[in-house]
Amino acid sequence: MTRKEMKKRAKKTVKSHYLLLLIICLICAFWGTEFNDSSDLMTRISNVTSTTQSSSTMAKSGAGDVYRDILNNNIKAGSKTAAKLMDKYEAGHDQTKILGRTRGSLASFMNKLTSGDIFIKIVQSLNSVFNSKSAGAVIFIGLSFIFYLMVWIFLMNVFKVIVRRMFLEARTYEKVPFQHVLHFNIVGRWRKVCLSLMVQYIFQALWNLTVIGGVIKYYSYFLTPFILAENPDIGGRRAITLSRKMMYGHKIECFKLQLSFAGWYALSWLTGGLVGMLFLNMYLMAAYSEFYVEMRKAAIEAQIPDADLLNDKYLYEPADRCLLSMKYSDVVEEEEFIKTHEVRLPLLQRLFAEYLGVWFGSMQHKLNYQEVEETKVQISDDQDALGGEAYPARLNPLWVPKEDHIIGQLMFMRSYTIWCLLIMFFCLSFLGWCWEVSLHLINDGVFVNRGTMQGPWLPIYGTGGLIVLMLLSKLRAHPVAEFFGAILLCGVVEYGTSVYLEKTYNARWWDYTGYFFNIDGRICAEGLLVFAIGGMVMVYVIAPMIDTMISKIKMPVLISVCMCLLILFTIDSVYSHKHPNMGNGITSYKAYKTEEAMLDNMSTGLPADMPALADLPLIEEG
Repeated sequence: MTRKEMKKRAKKTVKSHYLLLLIICLICAFWGTEFNDSSDLMTRISNVTSTTQSSSTMAKSGAGDVYRDILNNNIKAGSKTAAKLMDKYEAGHDQTKILGRTRGSLASFMNKLTSGDIFIKIVQSLNSVFNSKSAGAVIFIGLSFIFYLMVWIFLMNVFKVIVRRMFLEARTYEKVPFQHVLHFNIVGRWRKVCLSLMVQYIFQALWNLTVIGGVIKYYSYFLTPFILAENPDIGGRRAITLSRKMMYGHKIECFKLQLSFAGWYALSWLTGGLVGMLFLNMYLMAAYSEFYVEMRKAAIEAQIPDADLLNDKYLYEPADRCLLSMKYSDVVEEEEFIKTHEVRLPLLQRLFAEYLGVWFGSMQHKLNYQEVEETKVQISDDQDALGGEAYPARLNPLWVPKEDHIIGQLMFMRSYTIWCLLIMFFCLSFLGWCWEVSLHLINDGVFVNRGTMQGPWLPIYGTGGLIVLMLLSKLRAHPVAEFFGAILLCGVVEYGTSVYLEKTYNARWWDYTGYFFNIDGRICAEGLLVFAIGGMVMVYVIAPMIDTMISKIKMPVLISVCMCLLILFTIDSVYSHKHPNMGNGITSYKAYKTEEAMLDNMSTGLPADMPALADLPLIEEG
């Protein structure tokens, strides 16, 4: 192909897979392994949109000083600086309303990290272990260097090859699943790719010392990441040698291809790197992929030594349907099973089952329906490959067949009866009550019946769990989407419940003011992460287990238990609406006067019975 044809095909690839390729290139720019202009732009955006002035000030005059003190082995000075920063954060100085730094585990972790306190503690511990004043600093510096080197070798640098692999798939197939970024891990070659790239980096760095030799070898080694993307078993030195042979006589062509993008580079520069981030990076990599495909074809035709190792044929052309049917014979059988066992449901019943995960009908139909749904989830990715729309991983020379799919073993693609949902609501409400009571007992040493109601249940936990289970039922086959959906839903439920309770009873049952990333003290990042993780456990483990156990209970017994619980809950709700559960440790949970708080007041000359100063901002009622 001519350069014009290569660029035309490259544009087509970018247009067909724009969002996927954009995300991949942004990740690469974030790591800083390629697309340096975009990396600089992301850094500038991050600095401009920094939400706290204190964080930037800290970086300049706080934690930076601590790190320098460690490097200079001045641990005493670094310890004092870190302690001052910790006191400043914990006192709430210069913090924003949202990015709280005074309460919670996340806030504590951020304080220790950004102040450098955690690193000082590590160095002091090492000094103590080795009974030396300098061993800690030396070991810390060495470990920091090794840690960064390992991250660079085994994570950051390998993304060069991952990017090229994804672009090669994108030029051939309509669908490119994002999970294919883990291709080298799936075929067990991640470490080999990392070490091979390390070899290329060392060779290139040595040649760069000669300046002119560095430029020449840049083009000689240009195809190495593409070669490793196709067959990582080639190894570093052989991949470099093969690249040199493939590029022999073609270096000037590669240079001319790069030069043809001069106008785009200028436009990207004029827009501060924005055009590069949003289009040029993808366009350029897609064009390089086309160039590699041409060089590969020429190398195979010329029978260059080791060119026969470029054997991932179906990375460049769709496979024959007969071959696909043979390799994916189990998927064909599963598709036949789905067709013959499909459960036909009336429209309303189907909508409830598919979009809310609620089942109305006989238990036998339910079991048949969820078996078919589970089968659909297990073969969904393989169906795209079988249809020729996605790269057929089973035709990869390095593919190793797995005995079983991990996904689907817990049968989480199921619908739940009303009675099962009621039992789960009460179970989650009770577990939430136990959680809240236990936390208060551990933190304050006092048993308190938490929540607005008199009984041992917190409806917000049961409601949140059922909402995640029902409203996100369509996302269950995609755990990452399910997780972020759970964060969003739990945030809406918790925020809305807080507003309702405050408007109704003029009191708060929780306040996250001072927690890292909180909104009006009603929700915070720490709480939402816990709820989301709990929601994931609920969807993929607890709910299927409870449903399996409940299915063994006779229906009359199950209905009787549910009705008794509903009656008790209704009575409690009516009574608690008029007489809500309020008081010390519930709505005024900072009102307890501990001996420690009294001693603190006495030491500052304040009355012993006055609330501790740190507690005053949190007492909002009376």
